[in-house]
Amino acid sequence: YNHDGWSSAVVQEDGSINCSAPFNGNDRSDRICVEPGDVVDVVVTLVDVPTATISGKVTNLDTGAPLAGVDVRIRWHDGDNYPWPNKISDVTTDSNGNYLVTAPALQAIFPARDSYRVELSAKKSNVPLVFCCNEQTTISVTGYADPRYFDVFPGGTYIKNIKLDLTPQDISCGNAQGFVYDDSNGASISSASVELAGEDEGTSGSGRYVYACSEDSYFRLRTGNYDIEALHPRYYGFDSDGNDFYEEWNNSVRINADTVTNVNQIRLWPVGARGSIRVIVQDASADNNPIPNIEVELKGHDLKSGNSDFKSISPDRDTNASGEALFNNLLESWPPTSMPSSVKSRYNMDKEEYSVEVEETDAYQAATVTGIKLNSGENKTVTIRLNPKGAM
Repeated sequence: YNHDGWSSAVVQEDGSINCSAPFNGNDRSDRICVEPGDVVDVVVTLVDVPTATISGKVTNLDTGAPLAGVDVRIRWHDGDNYPWPNKISDVTTDSNGNYLVTAPALQAIFPARDSYRVELSAKKSNVPLVFCCNEQTTISVTGYADPRYFDVFPGGTYIKNIKLDLTPQDISCGNAQGFVYDDSNGASISSASVELAGEDEGTSGSGRYVYACSEDSYFRLRTGNYDIEALHPRYYGFDSDGNDFYEEWNNSVRINADTVTNVNQIRLWPVGARGSIRVIVQDASADNNPIPNIEVELKGHDLKSGNSDFKSISPDRDTNASGEALFNNLLESWPPTSMPSSVKSRYNMDKEEYSVEVEETDAYQAATVTGIKLNSGENKTVTIRLNPKGAM
């Protein structure tokens, strides 16, 4: 290594010269200037990286018992990838919980970088844990040296003991249940998919979903506050955090320990029948004659409904010999005209409508029609009249 590094002079496009130190270099380095046509020999003297010795014992915080087979890791203080990989060294404790490792002496390698430190940690894997529904699982427990970051000088000997807290975690859990209804008629919705606390459940014929364990004496969901979502292919997807269709709920779903939470009713609005927009492109200066082979682009209303994605249809069409371009299988505009005022407070009322656009061509000027509202099952016709270039 060469702790002073080396620098280079870079001639910018404007003729200026950048002589700043390279990323891992040092401002005190000699600079190497190369004139056009020069051949410069550069001698870089390297020596072995100086090292230090770090040792210690890893024990159980509560009992003081040594912990064998624990992974002890030395890494850069900020986890970045410098000349060495992120993980500088990795060893395992012996049967007495002891470890010994040789590490690069950062304070010699980078004498002008006072903030450089190493981080020392210990991680024990496969620590038993009893989770919700009495699920027997394992986790990893990590602890750090005290202090967590420290200097390492050449030839130094450092003793760093680490204590791991292996106290069983208190995992508290609860259950939840609720119903999903059709907001247009009050009917229950079966086979809806509900997601809560990272767990999925489906609704029954009565629209009911239940989060519970197979054994009644246990609980399924970890306690906390959660967002809840509901999807059904024939309905607009619901999110209690708010989305393109629904307003945000005032409160998240709170799961309490050892109790059943009754979730507020989820009401979904049905997706209307698909419709179409027929675009007719005409020449505004020639008795509105149809213009064939003109590209028409459909824009807007890029929304998801349930498990259906509007993006699946192609937004571009070329007009046929009659000057027509047909876009079908289109989602109705939002909000639907069939939605009564009494329920609108539950929904996001931002308008989502369509527009069609014809870009400028060699012969015609561009034109756009906006604010196209498409009702459920409607087949709408939109006429665009193009002005020839040079026409007033």
